[in-house]
Amino acid sequence: MQWFAIDAFTHFFIEGLYLYFAIIGSAEKSSSPLAFLWREYGRADKRWMTHADAAVMSVELPTVLLMGPGALLCLYATIYRQNWKHIAFILVCWCELIGGWYTFAPVWINDIFHPEIASPLDMSSPWLFWVLLVFMNGVWVAVPLVLLYDACVLSIKNKGASAPPPSAQYGTYTAIGATIALYSVLVPIALYLAKK
Repeated sequence: MQWFAIDAFTHFFIEGLYLYFAIIGSAEKSSSPLAFLWREYGRADKRWMTHADAAVMSVELPTVLLMGPGALLCLYATIYRQNWKHIAFILVCWCELIGGWYTFAPVWINDIFHPEIASPLDMSSPWLFWVLLVFMNGVWVAVPLVLLYDACVLSIKNKGASAPPPSAQYGTYTAIGATIALYSVLVPIALYLAKK
């Protein structure tokens, strides 16, 4: 349940801020303190800082407009124990994975087929690369994968049951909780250290 609350907040507020700054110019040129996060993230991946990159905008628009409401729908379905919650989980988690693919696939494809094109990723700072790029984005792959697997297994096991399916295994949600806690600690530390 906490994951979908964080997911909705991230899509609506944090990624919504990216869209706002991209539309008015860029996070790099903004004097707003709210642009700090995107300026720092943009140091790791330049596509998010300097201008409104068409590929990034193509990912962020549906992320804010569809995934934010989708995460709230999953949160609602979990709180009120709706029978259709696993279907909502599957759709939202699948879309999260597609968003992750479309965020980084263009960079990987260029690296393979067009190595002459400079990569927008800065791998010179371990904190920026491993925490802001790999870990921070990896959370949005790992947690949806676990939830997607869990939702599929529970949907199959409880097919035809009239009562809502039982809660998922304790270990699954413990791992997700630990990941969220680690995320909450590492990302601010990375942002702080990146400024130095």
